[in-house]
Amino acid sequence: MVRFNLMLGGWFVPGMEICQENGVMLLDRKALAYASSALAASMMQAAFSFYYINVYLQRFHVSRGWFQVAQVLFMVWNAINDPLFAYVQDNYRFSIVKSRRHSILYGAPLLAVAFVVVWFPWGDYSEGGWLVGVQLTVSLCFYDAVYTFVLLAQSALFHDLSPVQEDRVRLVRYSQVASTIGSSSVFFCSLVSANLERYWAFECACVFIALLSVVFLSYTGLHATTEYDDADLNLNSAPDVAEPTTDKPEVRCRRSSVVGQTFAIVRQPNFMCFVLMNFLHIYHATFIANFTGVICDQVIPSDYLSSTARSVFYGALFLLPQIILVMGSSVVTWIGYFRIIRLTFAVKAGLGLWLLYVGPEPWAVILFFLFISTTSAGAYPLFNLCLSDIIDEDMSKNHRRTPQSSMVFGANALITKPAVSLAPMVSVAILGHYGYQHADRTDRLLTLEDNGDVAVAMFYLAAITPVVIGALQFAVWSGYTLRETHKVAKVSADV
Repeated sequence: MVRFNLMLGGWFVPGMEICQENGVMLLDRKALAYASSALAASMMQAAFSFYYINVYLQRFHVSRGWFQVAQVLFMVWNAINDPLFAYVQDNYRFSIVKSRRHSILYGAPLLAVAFVVVWFPWGDYSEGGWLVGVQLTVSLCFYDAVYTFVLLAQSALFHDLSPVQEDRVRLVRYSQVASTIGSSSVFFCSLVSANLERYWAFECACVFIALLSVVFLSYTGLHATTEYDDADLNLNSAPDVAEPTTDKPEVRCRRSSVVGQTFAIVRQPNFMCFVLMNFLHIYHATFIANFTGVICDQVIPSDYLSSTARSVFYGALFLLPQIILVMGSSVVTWIGYFRIIRLTFAVKAGLGLWLLYVGPEPWAVILFFLFISTTSAGAYPLFNLCLSDIIDEDMSKNHRRTPQSSMVFGANALITKPAVSLAPMVSVAILGHYGYQHADRTDRLLTLEDNGDVAVAMFYLAAITPVVIGALQFAVWSGYTLRETHKVAKVSADV
């Protein structure tokens, strides 16, 4: 294995690894296969999270009541489907679900369809109505179900591809290069559609993104093999059956109920510290992704930031965190992910206090969202390192033969996914109190001058949220004890 500075897409990536075989220099194939799915997921998820609130509130005119109903149903389904899919992937022997890469391969086309369905109206929504509420509910649940199925397998791959933390950091590095490219989907959609003014162009862009995602997910499904694939498929040499085999004691033990397995994971203190911190993180990250465009369109005047400049700004919100993490990934192996994540909480709270001090100046709002998105989104990829350590701890404590990777990720999602619905529900309820339901039906941008109540409410919501969440995250994260695994990895490598 040789280290060098890889130039990828115009960016120099320090410490990217290559393999040397017969004198030919090749990228780490498994890491590249893993990164391919990260590219596909980031393309779809960045566009989905940034635009769906804007599209359904301002273009499809969904009522506040239907919006809240859709979010409540989505919240329930979002929490339930993760542990169910995780249990199936970890405990059943069908190759389509037991092999991580096959779950990704077969789920790719369905995920593309679920992504596209979100953006095409089922009728005339000029006056809103019940049909748009039904479409929002179905679209959210359908997209999340398939996205969860595919991404659970992709998340489990992160742990299964290697037990060594240095290798896992390399996976983070590769996936962040891919996510950097994938996050440009927001800029691409914004530029092509002129910030949704040409909605037909936006729909075409989403179809293009979906087709590209199928290609990249299929590459992962074909090439991301792990040591567990052969073992699992050997156990499955007999024809597939509807129920898992339970004739051996160790199999019966591993086939405990989904509730029992989830409880065994949840009762671990480190897991609870992580998921509580992650719940707060997802709440804030969802708020940023869903409402940055809405808030900036209201608070920043159109004559201060042109349409093209807004497209660049919105694209930068998703690109900067990925670039910074890629360039600074070597720091993770030096001081460990625990300290880096804790530092982001302090920075997050400090940025909120700074914005409150400066006030609703357009330049300050622009800088605030650039830095707050970088701080929040930049730390999120490191969470896979936390979960991998928790999976290793679970294997050791419960004497498991194989890791319950999907179950750990599923249990994490069971607790944290409701934040995805709570963030827009709470935010729309607060803004609706100040007249946002009227604001979202106007054709022009509202500013502090012509709609003070709504704009001021948006400003304070954007500034106060990171202060409260950052302080809570700092307190909760202090109870996490798996802090020095990066040192263990270094010692093992030296030996």
